[in-house]
Amino acid sequence: MANTFFPVVSTIVEASTGYNQLGKDYHPQNTDYKISIGYEITDGDDNCLVQKVQIRYDGKIVGRRSASFPIKSNDWENVKVAMDRVEAFYIQQTNKSLRNCII
Repeated sequence: MANTFFPVVSTIVEASTGYNQLGKDYHPQNTDYKISIGYEITDGDDNCLVQKVQIRYDGKIVGRRSASFPIKSNDWENVKVAMDRVEAFYIQQTNKSLRNCII
């Protein structure tokens, strides 16, 4: 599958792992979220600047799986704070050729 998303600025947020009160896993160990602003190619091949949250297992983005946030965790709040930080960094950039910068 070809890449259709090209991050400009990203950061990584650790996901909640381990067991919740129901005895089920939140997420497997070594799970995190990649929070980015970047360009996505749409059906018309136009580049569209988007905010994106991707879930990663063992450092690899899981294709075709949406990020999920366990209700009794702080994951969603942590992701929102991280997105604000990524957006602020992106807005301050004067280097328009910046790509795949991890902050």
